[in-house]
Amino acid sequence: MDSTLQKSKSIVITGAESSGKTTLARDLSMAMGYILVEEQSRDYLNNLNRPYQQSDLARISELQFNAINKALAKGHEVSDTDLLTQKIWGLEKYNKVDEFTEKHYPTQLPDLYIVCSPDIPWEPDPLRENPHDRDRLFKRYLEEIEALKVPFTIVRGSESERLNQALVFIRKII
Repeated sequence: MDSTLQKSKSIVITGAESSGKTTLARDLSMAMGYILVEEQSRDYLNNLNRPYQQSDLARISELQFNAINKALAKGHEVSDTDLLTQKIWGLEKYNKVDEFTEKHYPTQLPDLYIVCSPDIPWEPDPLRENPHDRDRLFKRYLEEIEALKVPFTIVRGSESERLNQALVFIRKII
């Protein structure tokens, strides 16, 4: 692991659906030796056995929040999403942010956000809902992050280009 990367404790990979977040989170975690915090909604929704409801978003937020805190207690972490996604998804789907997310979202901001551009092809998945609206959602993520004043960058291109862009940004910030 590059010792210059040890100063930042928490990095979140975020963006619209099917924009390469999971791949980049895994790649960064391996490149940096950071703990990977996976997206908690995937397992939760795959085991739900019914369509999800607004109340499920609070449970997903709680799972994500706890997974990030558990990883941070052990060391540096890279998260494949955070409560920002739950906030945006609640507003998009139900026009409301659940209580858990509203309360805890501002308390668990990362040191850095890396926002994945939706410039790669959509990959169908039963859990994905917005194949034709990724650019608008991408802009919404950027607006939310800019308001938080957390350092961020946008990554574009191939898997290796995204990883290189992310590593360059992290080195600049640190």
